[in-house]
Amino acid sequence: MLLGTSNGAVSALNLGSVFKLANGSRTRVESLTKECAGLQPEMESVAQVLCGDPEAVHRTVGLTVTRVSREWTSGVGTLFALFLLCRTITIAREQDAIFGDGSAADPERERRVIMALHSLCSVSVADIAKMLDRDLAFVRGALVESQSRGDR
Repeated sequence: MLLGTSNGAVSALNLGSVFKLANGSRTRVESLTKECAGLQPEMESVAQVLCGDPEAVHRTVGLTVTRVSREWTSGVGTLFALFLLCRTITIAREQDAIFGDGSAADPERERRVIMALHSLCSVSVADIAKMLDRDLAFVRGALVESQSRGDR
């Protein structure tokens, strides 16, 4: 009886059937999960800079995929990739604060995150500045400093 009532309400609102809604949600999650799998090397690169041990990196990637699959409501693409990397940074810092030595927010680690985002993840300077809540000059300076040191 409840199923019939739900289908009637959904139909009245022109939303399709309950079964199609569930299937659409599953398809969305599968699409996001597939995209996350394709971006896993980038997530791992960022997490490795911020986390002290491989288990923390593994937890970070797993938690990021789980949270992003629940949080993201649009399709995949550039904005999704940037959101995914932002969440990776946040979760890696949480992992380090809980399980590590708490140094993920140190200036040296931030400089290395900037390098990883720019060099390994192909994120623009402007997007890095937005992701880390820094101005463009700071991000450019960190990249120049890294290049002058010979960091890769």
